[in-house]
Amino acid sequence: MSKNRLDWYTEAPEQQGALYDIYDRAFSPDAGEKWSRKGFAEILALDGILLGVANVDNRPAALVVVRTVLDEAEILTICVDPVHQGQGIARNMLGATIAQLARTFVRRIFLEVREGNGVALALYRAAGFVEDGRRRAYYSSREAGSNGRAEDALLLSLNISLA
Repeated sequence: MSKNRLDWYTEAPEQQGALYDIYDRAFSPDAGEKWSRKGFAEILALDGILLGVANVDNRPAALVVVRTVLDEAEILTICVDPVHQGQGIARNMLGATIAQLARTFVRRIFLEVREGNGVALALYRAAGFVEDGRRRAYYSSREAGSNGRAEDALLLSLNISLA
């Protein structure tokens, strides 16, 4: 039986390189919004960053990066290593993130998601996120299957209260 755990960090942890490798594997090489290794490190160094790392058998398997400002938070990314996808890790990590933020001053969580990312949309909607708007043609059309068209970003939010 595997041992699963979620650890929280407010500073970049020692395994930052391994975490970037998970992020890199989780997103298509053609994803226009994908961070570089340097960009990933710079984001983790920002004020107000909360990093959640899901571990399976004591090894990082997934991560969530959240930026908080006063009573609002934005989920900047949530990703699961492809070898661990489909096991409910993202769902559990999202629930734990919402619970963690509810224990702080955060009352509203925002995120954006590619309109064509049905798996992520289903995850967020199941957690109670609602669509607040969209950014037309926001995402690059470089990804396979986009038929050369840029995709909209859907802007989602969730109001939370004390847990």
